[in-house]
Amino acid sequence: MQEVYYNADAREAVHLVPEIPLVVKLHTPAFLAAKINKEKPSLLDEVRKYIDMGVLRSKGINRNWKYNFKEDIEYIHALKADEIVAPSQAIADELIKAWKLNRNKISLVPYPYVPSRELLEIPVENQTNVVTFIGRLEYRKGILDLARAIPIVLKQHPEVSFRFIGRKRPSPNPNLDMQHYIESMLQPYINSLEFIGFVPLDKIPSYLGTTDLCVFPSLWENFPFVCLEAMAAARGIVGSNSGGMVEQLNHGECGKLVPPYNPNQIAKAVLELLRNPSLRMELGQAARKRVLNEYNIERIGLLQENSYARAIKRRETMGSRFYN
Repeated sequence: MQEVYYNADAREAVHLVPEIPLVVKLHTPAFLAAKINKEKPSLLDEVRKYIDMGVLRSKGINRNWKYNFKEDIEYIHALKADEIVAPSQAIADELIKAWKLNRNKISLVPYPYVPSRELLEIPVENQTNVVTFIGRLEYRKGILDLARAIPIVLKQHPEVSFRFIGRKRPSPNPNLDMQHYIESMLQPYINSLEFIGFVPLDKIPSYLGTTDLCVFPSLWENFPFVCLEAMAAARGIVGSNSGGMVEQLNHGECGKLVPPYNPNQIAKAVLELLRNPSLRMELGQAARKRVLNEYNIERIGLLQENSYARAIKRRETMGSRFYN
């Protein structure tokens, strides 16, 4: 059984052993990652681009290249799969649209998740006035939208502090990393910000235990484990409605969902959970229960075994692949 991860890294193995059953797992493909990581242009950026395009056309230079999925090695290799597996319905839908994949050939198999005892022992009842972001400090995680939401929250709840856990990444200013960029953005509120940096996985429970709610406003996520960790800790969660977090949070039954690029909606959801501790705890309890019921090894293992069995049967029926 051969699985494919990023940039079709199993393609040579399939060439060497053409009779092997092939399962393609839909992680976020390179073209989508590049699209998400590209910062949304401002109106001024769009005007400059329009002017630049006119200059380039006058010189006979074509910068109007567009992504062609039929030339994408990841797409080409996916076509050779006996079974295509999506960890979330969101990534399946995205690639059915972008790559014109056959929906009937795709099965949904989330990743298993076994929460630590430390996460499960964190009390649901909590009142720390701490809002925590966990993840790389980078554009596609929606961190700039969160930063723009912070003044809105603090104007109504000045006692709240915002904690950032994760490695620093580049910012829109080439002279500043993302931490220092956000600090410059929020200088009047600097005393309400705490930047922890990278934290080993085994230390995460101690920070979640002193957190009221977590905010994950990513522009896109396939299957974010950071959300499952916060769910296991029974924290209140404000998550992005763009990607697999929607399914993890059961379409808003286990946390608040907000659209990307929308600081006002982030602030509104955070304020609602800060003002209503009973709702926050109710959502936290539902989140913990969902993690244990939906993502355990027994349930996901059975789904995975069935997926492999289908791939084996299809390959046996079709026989060896042929390559030129």
